[in-house]
Amino acid sequence: MKIRPLDEQDYASVVELGKKLRNTDDGKGWFTEDAYQKNIPFDICIQKGFVAEGGGNILGFITYTSYDTPPMTPLIGWIAVDPSHHRKGIGANLIEKVETEILKTGVKELYVETPTREAGIGSDYESTYEFYLGVGFVLDKVRLKNAPDNNCGCDMAVLRRVLE
Repeated sequence: MKIRPLDEQDYASVVELGKKLRNTDDGKGWFTEDAYQKNIPFDICIQKGFVAEGGGNILGFITYTSYDTPPMTPLIGWIAVDPSHHRKGIGANLIEKVETEILKTGVKELYVETPTREAGIGSDYESTYEFYLGVGFVLDKVRLKNAPDNNCGCDMAVLRRVLE
């Protein structure tokens, strides 16, 4: 597996990966139709990111951008790994690559938002939350679903990792 910067030639493969992770009627899955049809295609063009590649295929991707609270702190925008390659360290390696780049700037924190454990129970987001805890993130705060700064429709956990 090779991790390299996300580039324009990767866009179609990244969107296809998003489709593999689509949310289904039973609440399983990660991405809504808007996510893989609108948000991911836009965000991969304006955010920095990396892809994990193996056998000529995109196995996973990650993007990151600035976060407003606290100011000038990086936030993971999107992260996805092909379901057939879960639990092989790809997600952790993508996060590690982002951390290496962030540390070059002198910044020592990284944030990510995901549905809270309670909001994610019964969905694949429960395992996502556990993944973030497993790679060293801790709960920083919760954005309630009806808060003005939350447009996700569920309670969102803001997780923070101190970088070394």
